Amino acid sequence: MIKVEEKLYVNADVFFDKIAESIAYDITASTGKNIRPKQIHKGFSYTKDMKNKMKREGKVKVTITDFEAPRIYKAKFESSQGINTIEQLDEDHIGVTYMEDFSGASGAKSVNFKIMSFFYNRGAKKKAVKLLRNMESYIQNEAKEKSEATES
Repeated sequence: MIKVEEKLYVNADVFFDKIAESIAYDITASTGKNIRPKQIHKGFSYTKDMKNKMKREGKVKVTITDFEAPRIYKAKFESSQGINTIEQLDEDHIGVTYMEDFSGASGAKSVNFKIMSFFYNRGAKKKAVKLLRNMESYIQNEAKEKSEATES
């Protein structure tokens, strides 16, 4: 299991809106259906093309198992699960927890994943932290640009 906890200097509502926009974009790109962030809900599912950790491509069914703005986003990707929880610490700071887990269809697949995770976890954690930090920078830059535009 991968678990990353980060403190970001952004507002929870704005951060969650960006997650919802990203999910809506992914759904539209994967299905061709024009989905708006407000249409996303618990139980929503779609199929997308995705590469696995071994770089093999395949179809993955994504099911949103929890979606409560601006607090939590959980999704199940075929046989793995990703969970993002967001805690508003104060007006401009949030605590974000990202978790990824796997449960195989058989005991052998679960054991194989645990062995592979030993090699995969460090890189996956770095990737998750980088993604969260990139989202933080994007939100901060967007807010700065809006602030400068209103001052002009």
